[in-house]
Amino acid sequence: MRHHLSGQAAVSIGGKDFYLGKWESPEASARHAYLIAEYKRNRCVLPHGFDLKEIEPLVEEFLAQSALAMCIRRHTAC
Repeated sequence: MRHHLSGQAAVSIGGKDFYLGKWESPEASARHAYLIAEYKRNRCVLPHGFDLKEIEPLVEEFLAQSALAMCIRRHTAC
């Protein structure tokens, strides 16, 4: 993952650039992790026509569960 001049995190896979969100944000890190997992799951290629929107529900669920886990650890209401 690299920092793009736009302030976003970016990664290039298979000659295509993917912009993952604000640099060093939890969202960008989660998108990067799911993107790499999808890439590895498909034997180091992305499916034809792959779009980051395909993994967005997984990213949102991960972030929601992470936030809940942090609340539980801190014993605070969410």
